[in-house]
Amino acid sequence: MAELDITTVISLIAAAAGLSGVVGLFWGIYQYRESRITKRKDTLFQLVREFDRSEQMYLAKKILDGYVYNFSESMDLGLNYFSRENLKNILRHHKDADITDPNEIKVRESFSDLFDFFDRLGYLHSNGIIKERELGYFAYYIDKARNSDGVLGFIKNYEFRWLGSRINQRGD
Repeated sequence: MAELDITTVISLIAAAAGLSGVVGLFWGIYQYRESRITKRKDTLFQLVREFDRSEQMYLAKKILDGYVYNFSESMDLGLNYFSRENLKNILRHHKDADITDPNEIKVRESFSDLFDFFDRLGYLHSNGIIKERELGYFAYYIDKARNSDGVLGFIKNYEFRWLGSRINQRGD
């Protein structure tokens, strides 16, 4: 067996160290990428769960979906029903009229909660935490909201930002 001189040994050690460094770099990149995918998935699942189970957003989603709510105590105050067709009246600026009906307040708060949620979606999307295709889960209600009378004024008056964000321009 031939003896290795010191420079050959040092060269072999340096080559092995370099190779392990390259392998380590690629392994680190792979692990980082997998971690980001898992984090995005977890974030999306939490958002979906919150969106589906939120009692605060329930009335707004149902009204946007076409349901009509009649609250007998609201009829005395001049509001016969809460529906997509009268959103312009329901979501009017609070300075235009005193809002004293507790059911109207509940509906308005439900829309505020929904639009706060949409603002959060816009923020997460603009920072790359959720992707364009993942917004598809929420697209139905985003489209219903942006195409409903009364919503635009409410968004402007209360400075919600989701309508101007990229979540509103997904693939249309």
